[in-house]
Amino acid sequence: MSEITTVIVDMVGSTQIEQDIGIKGMTQIKNELMESISTVANRTRGRIANFFGDGALIIFKDQDSIFNACFFISKLLSQLSEENTNTRGKYNPIHLKCGIDHGNVSCLNDGVNLSGMPINISARLANICKPDQVLVASPIAQLGKKRGMSFSAGIIVNIKGIGKITVYEFK
Repeated sequence: MSEITTVIVDMVGSTQIEQDIGIKGMTQIKNELMESISTVANRTRGRIANFFGDGALIIFKDQDSIFNACFFISKLLSQLSEENTNTRGKYNPIHLKCGIDHGNVSCLNDGVNLSGMPINISARLANICKPDQVLVASPIAQLGKKRGMSFSAGIIVNIKGIGKITVYEFK
């Protein structure tokens, strides 16, 4: 078992975009998104644990994992905003929903896939986000505030399969 910070990013509206531009155009957009995620993750000490459909699970394991995860998502959203403005004229812009949590995860028997509540909570948070919003669980906000990061006031939400938890928006 390892204590890590988990980030789930999920592309908004990919089904509609694919209907609008076709599978070939959508494949290009997804490839560009995955390249952006990989590049920014490498620069911020993150590791891609899994790509899935139109999203990804990124993990951060070092002592500054919460700071690095928040820095990652800030850089990624900034880069995508710039790309949307400068180069996506013929495509719909890419927008993401993001969830972040911190805690213990374990590696499954295959030695590759991870399991644990932080992954589940990150995914559920990403699912309830608005486009380009980042929701974080309490451990992220509590430790992040100590590093000078900015978060909204906490709100209690009922997370499917988990129950009521306090979540914060990363600013």
